[in-house]
Amino acid sequence: MGAALAAAITAGGMLGAAGTMNTLTMRYRGFLRSGEDGFLPKVFARRRPSTGAPWVAILACAAAWRSV
Repeated sequence: MGAALAAAITAGGMLGAAGTMNTLTMRYRGFLRSGEDGFLPKVFARRRPSTGAPWVAILACAAAWRSV
């Protein structure tokens, strides 16, 4: 019984972490798309030339997530 409970808690934690990662990924894409579409300032659509990563959108997402 104890091992099954430990496995269930571990699996729940893993699913929670995966959901958090998915939420963060979709949030920064929301900032990026809103910047590209003109709903947010165009600065949110800026990308790093070397990698193509939307660095402003990622920073805004991290700041918004941290404040929650």
